[in-house]
Amino acid sequence: MPAREIGAVIVSSLRPKADPGSPEDRVALEFDAALTEAKNALEAVLDQQVEWFDLQDDEDVRYLADLPKYISDSAQLKVVLLFGHGEKKGDGFHHLIPPSGITDFRTSVQSITEAAQSICEGREDRELLLVIDLCQAGAAIDRLSIQQLSHVWIAAASSPDRAAEDGRFTRAFTAVLNDIRERRIGTDGGSSYLSMSTFRNALAAKLNEFGMEPGHYGQEPLLVGKFSNALDPPSMIFPNPSYDPAVAQRRREQVKIESGLHEYLDDGLDAPHFDSRVGRCFAGRRWIIDLLGKWLRTPVHQSNLQIVTGSGGSGKSAVMGALVLAHHPQLRAVSEYADTGNRLRLLYPGALDRLPERAPFAAVHARQLRINEITTSIARQLAAQGHLTLSPSEASPGRLAAAIAAMPIPPTIVFDAFDESIEPQLITDSLLHTLLRPPGRPSRGPICRIIIASRKENSSQRQILNRLRATATGPATLDLDDVHRDELRSDITEFLRLALAVPDRTAVNRASEQIAEALVPFEDAGLSAPKPEFGEFLTAALYVKHLERMTPEVGFTRAMQCIPRTLPELLELSLSEEPNSARASELRSILAALAHARGAGMPASIAGMLACKVFGGTDSLSVWDLLARGTGLKAFVRTNIDMESGETLYRLFHQSLADHMLTHPRVAPMMETHR
Repeated sequence: MPAREIGAVIVSSLRPKADPGSPEDRVALEFDAALTEAKNALEAVLDQQVEWFDLQDDEDVRYLADLPKYISDSAQLKVVLLFGHGEKKGDGFHHLIPPSGITDFRTSVQSITEAAQSICEGREDRELLLVIDLCQAGAAIDRLSIQQLSHVWIAAASSPDRAAEDGRFTRAFTAVLNDIRERRIGTDGGSSYLSMSTFRNALAAKLNEFGMEPGHYGQEPLLVGKFSNALDPPSMIFPNPSYDPAVAQRRREQVKIESGLHEYLDDGLDAPHFDSRVGRCFAGRRWIIDLLGKWLRTPVHQSNLQIVTGSGGSGKSAVMGALVLAHHPQLRAVSEYADTGNRLRLLYPGALDRLPERAPFAAVHARQLRINEITTSIARQLAAQGHLTLSPSEASPGRLAAAIAAMPIPPTIVFDAFDESIEPQLITDSLLHTLLRPPGRPSRGPICRIIIASRKENSSQRQILNRLRATATGPATLDLDDVHRDELRSDITEFLRLALAVPDRTAVNRASEQIAEALVPFEDAGLSAPKPEFGEFLTAALYVKHLERMTPEVGFTRAMQCIPRTLPELLELSLSEEPNSARASELRSILAALAHARGAGMPASIAGMLACKVFGGTDSLSVWDLLARGTGLKAFVRTNIDMESGETLYRLFHQSLADHMLTHPRVAPMMETHR
C-alpha cells in the first residue's frame, strides 16, 4: 500500500534553554500526550500522514528552516501546528523559541507565514491553516492581521501579553477535530469541505468548555488571514465527512432554482420533503386539487383570486406544493422534480394536467419574508421564464405590477404562508391590491391570477382576507377545515398507509385506521371535540416520524394504545419517552430557542447559546449532537443551508409548533392522550 501524502506538520519546542540575555530559566513543557492526540486527530480528519518534529537539540532548528520546503513539496499539506514557548523579541516579531534559546529569521512566525503565503498563492486551489499555540501568540496576530493573506488561515492561542494556558488551545483544537471526524458538527452534505466559519464557531465553543478565562479570546478565537479578506471565504482545509456527491449535485441544481421556491424543496434539493409532504406520500385533498385545477383553466377575467385557508397543519402548503411541483417551469426542468410532478399528475388526472406551453407561473413561500424579498423573487422567476423585462433589483410593488400588466399572458402567482410573512398588511396594501385591481384598467380586466394560502385564526388575518375578497374579481375561498370528517379520515388513512414503510402491511393497515380514527373520531365515539388547534395531517405526519424511531412491534402497540390528537400532545409524548428528564429538558430548551428562528433558520451555535442562556439548558448541552444526531429532535426540526457559507441552519418544522413553544418554552402544559 503506497504511503499517504503529508497532510499536516507539527513543530514543537517543549524544553528550550534560557535566553542567554535573561537570568530566568524556561519551564519545561510536558505536553507529549496532548500533541500525540492532536497528531492522531489530524491524521483521522485529513486522511493523510502527519509529521511531528519535536525540537530537542540545538541543531534541530533546521526543521523550522526546512518548513517552507515541506509546504512546497507536499501539495496536500493543509495544517501546520506550532507549539511551545513563544516570545516577542527585540526585532518586533514573534518567535517560537528553539532548544538553544536563540532566535533568528528561521524561528520567526512572520517569516514562516510569509513563506507559506508565497508558496500557496502560486496555486489557486492551495491554502494552509497555521495554528499557533505559543505564549503571547497574539503578538503574531497583531502583525499578520494587517497583511493580505489570501491563501493562509491563522488561529492563535493567546493575546500578546498572556501565556498559552497550559496547552488548552491545542486540546480544544483536537476536540474540534474529533467532533468533525465523528460528524458531531452540523454541516451541509453538499459541501466537500467544512466551512471555516463553522470551524471557528466550534473552536470557540470548545475553548469555552475548556474553561478559558472570559475575555481572553473575546467572543471568538483569534483567527485572521483569509478571514481578513471576506466574511466567510470558501475553505479547502478540512474535508467534510458528511459529503455526499448526490447531495452536492442537488445543491448545484438548487442554484438554478429561485430561492422563493426552496421552501417546497426542504433541506436543499433533498427528497424527504416531497416524500413526507408533497410527493410519494401526498394523499387526499382531492376536492381542493380538483377545484384549483379547474380554476386555473377558466378565463382570468372571470376570477383572479383563490384563497386556500385552514388551521395550522391542515395541509395548505402541501396543496400549494403540489401545484408548484406540477406547474412551475423551473422545477419541471429538474429531472428529480419533474418526476415528482409526473407522479402527482397520475394521482390527480385532469386536475394537475400541464398548463398551456409557456404559461407564466411564480410562487413564493412568504414565511418571514419582507415585501422587497417577495417582489424580487417574483420578478426573478418571471424574468427567468422570459416573460418579464423588469430587472429584479428594480421590482418595487408598483413597477412589478406595471410590468406584469404589460405581459401578453397573465401569470399565475402563488403566495404560500402569506400570514407568516413580515408585515402582511403592507404587502396587501402595496402589492396585492394593485395586482388584483390595477388602477386605470377597468375595461381590460385582471392582469394575473393569485392563489393565497393563509390561516384565518385571528381577527387581523380574517380582516386581510376579507379586504382581498372585496378587491378581487370572482374570488373564492377553499377552507380545508370544512372538509367532511369521513373524507378527512379516509384521506389521513390513505396518507398513513403510504407513509408507514413497514413490510407487515396488515399491521400498517390496522395502525393507519387506528391513528386516523383517533385524529378524526366518529361522531358517536364520544370524542366529537372541537376542531383541533393543529391540523390532523401535520399531527399524522409527525406521528409517523415518531413511530419510525421505534421497533415495529413497540410502535404499533403504542399506536393502538395511546395516540396523540394534537401537536403539543405529540411533542410531550416524544419528550416523555426520552431516557431521562434531564435530556428531555435539554431537548425542550433547544426547541424553545428554535422557535425564535427567522427566515431560513439559525445556526446550531446560536440555538445552543439561546438554549443555555435563556431557556434553561445546562453548560454541558451538546447542541451539535442533539440537532445533528438526536432523533428526539429530528421529527420537529427542519434544516436549510446558508448558500454562502454552506452552514446548516435549523428551525422548527411548522409555524404551529413555533407558536406552541413560544407559549410553553420551559414547562409542558397539562394535557392528555387519547386511547
